[in-house]
Amino acid sequence: MPDNINDLASQFPPDFAWGVATSAFQIEGAAFEDGKGESIWDRFCRQPGAIADGSNGDVACDHYHRLDADLDLIAGLGVDLYRFSISWPRVQPEGEGAWNEKGLAFYDRLVDGLLERGLAPHLTLNHWDLPQALQDKGGWAARDTVHRFVDYALGIQRRLGDRAAAITTHNEPWVVAWLGHAEGTFAPGVKSRKVAHQVAHHLLLSHGLALRALRAEGARARLGIVLNMAHTMPLTGSPEDAAQAVGVDLPAHVGLGTGLVLGADRAASTTPAAAAGTPTRCSRAPTRRRYGTSSATTPRRCSPATWPPSRPRWTSSASTTTRATSPARRARSAPSTSPVPRPTWAGRSTPTACASCC
Repeated sequence: MPDNINDLASQFPPDFAWGVATSAFQIEGAAFEDGKGESIWDRFCRQPGAIADGSNGDVACDHYHRLDADLDLIAGLGVDLYRFSISWPRVQPEGEGAWNEKGLAFYDRLVDGLLERGLAPHLTLNHWDLPQALQDKGGWAARDTVHRFVDYALGIQRRLGDRAAAITTHNEPWVVAWLGHAEGTFAPGVKSRKVAHQVAHHLLLSHGLALRALRAEGARARLGIVLNMAHTMPLTGSPEDAAQAVGVDLPAHVGLGTGLVLGADRAASTTPAAAAGTPTRCSRAPTRRRYGTSSATTPRRCSPATWPPSRPRWTSSASTTTRATSPARRARSAPSTSPVPRPTWAGRSTPTACASCC
């Protein structure tokens, strides 16, 4: 490891892009202002015992009211880009139908402010805060949410896509599927492995259909997904521990990881058929596109006796995460010179998915 920052920086290529990233719920606050709808995290934080200290995201970092000052802080770090997430319920309170102009205007200001400061806007469509109105209709376990997400993605593309350098569909879908629906330690707090598998399938399906629709719409931003990866090793050399490690690895690495990139059999851990013990394979191998990873954990060691691990109750501490991004030139963030008409937000149908397993 180099002793100083200059030696460390010299090990990266000249066009390597450095950035910082946040999520809407963790920093924005203004949870019920200017027409914003309730998110599943707004609801989850109010469930007794769900959050250790009883905190919530009502104020957080107050980014909604401190936008310009926060953008100055980001620019002062000397980074190339900023990855932020759109609060779906802020721009579309019910997750479908009417759009909230005040919420959209906030993100207009954010994107324009980044460009004025020479920062490339990288936006994320879903960083876990699904509109509660959709959760009341089944959430990610319901097939219809897939199509509502595609409509939402198209709406954001029409409003912000002319200025975005990159658009990410989902941030860490494993967290939504597993922590939110199997362990129940994250919103919406469901505890069902069967539901978690269905959620994982719908998240990946919505990613694929949204990217297809965005490309058909003429999106010029780089499109992709961000996955969290953590290597799992057996605690001992016993066959039982080895099998347990594979079982823990599959949902994150095959079902919600390399399957997207390499065309591996994602059905082994994510499809409803797999939950019933009948693996299938998607006949359409995914195309290799922009793919991001985030890593914040050390390798896990497990055995049947030690997995699942005991987990502390989570707090909703608001934080800003610094992370390196994939190499990208700042020139990609240059705004369009041709006028793009603001959308009418008319609904549209979504493409038909692969017939064999989707």
